[in-house]
Amino acid sequence: MVRESVRRATWRKVFFGIAALIAVGVAVWCLEHYGKGAASDLVAFVRDQGMLGPVVYIAATALSCVLLLPQTPFMIVCGVLFGWLWGAVYCLVGLTLGGAGSFLLARYVLRERLELRFRDFPVYDRMMQLSGQHPAKVVAVSRLMSVVHYSLASSLLGLTPVRFSTYMVVTVLAMVPECFFLSSGGHVLWTGLAKGRVSWEIVLLFVGALVVVGGVAVWMHRFFRDEPV
Repeated sequence: MVRESVRRATWRKVFFGIAALIAVGVAVWCLEHYGKGAASDLVAFVRDQGMLGPVVYIAATALSCVLLLPQTPFMIVCGVLFGWLWGAVYCLVGLTLGGAGSFLLARYVLRERLELRFRDFPVYDRMMQLSGQHPAKVVAVSRLMSVVHYSLASSLLGLTPVRFSTYMVVTVLAMVPECFFLSSGGHVLWTGLAKGRVSWEIVLLFVGALVVVGGVAVWMHRFFRDEPV
């Protein structure tokens, strides 16, 4: 059943999200306490660049999507570098541009190569079956509780009949909770580990975003409970 796939994808996403937060937290702590304040120096340097910092980050995030790299570390680091609010905004912009690039490259440039590579891939076969009747639902599942990671799902969606406009609108809306969740998590890590203080407002935002992500997972599970795999 699709609900089983959604449940597995939910736990997998939660696990990797927590693991990424821990990994980034350890890296920040080590850089700050054993690297003579290197983390603070790096954050200060990026923020001193004005709009160049966000532009470079957005470009790097978009490029990483096209190169099929995992996005979770980028989303957490964005909160460290730019704070919870602008971090979430820059993260969303970068992921949207990268997802659009992956989609268009798959549809118009790499279609034959990707179809040959993934034609026996069960997830691709399922996406092809459902995208004709439920295009928005397929995009939403791939963004919220994806069985494969964001970058690969973006490329595979480019091979389906899903319209680009539908893909973009659903992608932006579906990625908002996760961007706020992970960027606020990165900000909490930064203020707690590097600065030695915790902003309880941001902690509440982090928890709230987590609740939203969990609520969406439950909704997706119930919504697809009667769909066959």
